[in-house]
Order: sequence, then C-alpha cells, then structure tokens
Amino acid sequence: DLALWVWLPVQVGLVGWGIWTVAHRSLGLLELLGLVLSVGISTGAGAINVAHELMHRRGRFERGLAELLMTSAGYTHFCIEHVRGHHKHVATPADPASARLGESLFAFLPRTLIGGLVSAWRLEGWRVASAGRGRLGLGDRRLRYPLVLAAAVVAIGLVGGIRGVAFFAAQAAVAVILLEIINYVEHYGLERRLLTTGRFELVSSQHSWNAAHRLTNWYLFNLQRHADHHCRPGRRYPYLRH
Repeated sequence: DLALWVWLPVQVGLVGWGIWTVAHRSLGLLELLGLVLSVGISTGAGAINVAHELMHRRGRFERGLAELLMTSAGYTHFCIEHVRGHHKHVATPADPASARLGESLFAFLPRTLIGGLVSAWRLEGWRVASAGRGRLGLGDRRLRYPLVLAAAVVAIGLVGGIRGVAFFAAQAAVAVILLEIINYVEHYGLERRLLTTGRFELVSSQHSWNAAHRLTNWYLFNLQRHADHHCRPGRRYPYLRH
C-alpha cells in the first residue's frame, strides 16, 4: 500500500516540474511535444492506474487519494463511473467503456468519453437522492469534483500562467486517451449473454482480456490480471490471479 500512497506526491512533483519547465524555459517544438507525451503517459499509466486501485478501497483516505490523482488527469468522474457503472454493466450494451466487436478505436473514443460522463452524472444523482442529501452540496461529487479541478487550474495559472495551464490540459488529454485505449483493449468484443430472465449472466473470467507478462504486471500493479479484478473488485492488486 505504501507504493500507492506515495504516488500522489510523486505525481504532483512530476506535473509541477513539467508546468514550471514549460513556463520558465524556452523549449523547442520537439522538446515540448516530448515533455507533454512523457508526462501524459506517466499520468495515464502511473497516476490513473494507482487511482484505479485506490478507488476500489473502502477507506476515505485511499478514495481521497484516488480522487486527487484523477484530478491530475482532469478525469475525476471516472471514480464514479468506473466503480458504480463499468463494473455493473461491463460487457453489455449499457457500458460505454466496453468496446464492441468490430468497433474501431476512433468510434469507441467519443462514445466512451461522452457516455462515461453522462453515466457518472446520472449515477451520482441517484446516490445523492437515495442518501437524502441536498443536491449540489459538497457531498455531491458533481459539484466537488469540478470545484477541486477549478482550484487546481487556478493554482497552475498562478504558477505557470497560460502556458502552464495549456501544458496541464495537454498532458491530461494524453493520459485520458491512454486510459480509454486500455479500456478499449480490456473488454474488446466480449459480451455477457442475456438470460431468459431478462438479466445478463454474471461477470466471469471470460469477460476480460488478460496478459500474464511479469514485468508489465509489476509496473502496472497487476492491472493486466483484469478478469479476476472484475470477478472480485475488492481483491487487492498483490492477490489478483491470472
């Protein structure tokens, strides 16, 4: 768990260094492109991946870390949609993050980007209503997430100006696209059968693609043991099985 917890200060330091570099150094076009891509890939493969592990935890501390890590990618609604939407509807037509057989990546991306946001808004609205809370309070993540992101952007603007804000947005876009490419691969073409009861069959190991490569699983906290994660979302990453 310590490796997960320390990722937030590392991520803040990395993105902060990138913002400072863009704002205060004269970079060529290739240098700027390289910086955006390298920080963005680190955010996508590192920060978002760690956040994915932490958003499934029950403790507020770890879920809070997940939200802050997702803020560094400007994609905090993923904490709602992934846990409460994707895991429920995976490998069905109701899941915007499950790529259909024959669907191209370019057709998948707008569907999952827009569909995930709409689903997260709807799911959080239902959660707030069922809890009997007033709408758009700080307990409502539809308000809290944009406010935290706006505060981060203001802070970035004060430190790095418009160039710093543009860099933050660009590396976040790279991270989000990487995340959705991973989503595209993880369930591509897999479907759960619709039963005669009108419900879909339970999620099983055949509804996710796996990869058993040792080095990348070490780096990605066993993300590629994805079928076991979907069968048992509460199982922590060291114990996921192939």
